[in-house]
Amino acid sequence: MYVGLPEWLGRVSPVLDVAGTLVAAEVDCGVVRDRRALRFVGEDVCARAQFVADQGIEVLICCALSWPLERMLRHAGVQVVPHICGEIGLVLEAYACGRLEQSAFIMPGCCGNRRAWMQKENG
Repeated sequence: MYVGLPEWLGRVSPVLDVAGTLVAAEVDCGVVRDRRALRFVGEDVCARAQFVADQGIEVLICCALSWPLERMLRHAGVQVVPHICGEIGLVLEAYACGRLEQSAFIMPGCCGNRRAWMQKENG
């Protein structure tokens, strides 16, 4: 599975819509492989959504994003995991090991929204 995270100074970027870099990695059987940094192409939401989809990203982990961008990503078949913060390597490792729901990675102030998302995604 290919996972993407917007990056800013080694951490998950606060807002996907203005991030300059996308970290893409393959996660396979709990192991992070083939991690690479890519420069976003284009600044508008359509170009960003298309860029993410063109990279083969299946899951996009981010802190915050605009609803138009989220809609476009979901329409392109990308699963969006919002309200996540932290150092890129630690977030990738937590995702690979199924520990992303730990409070250390949940964006401050989003506890209620995050819990609702987790319940919706996990049935």
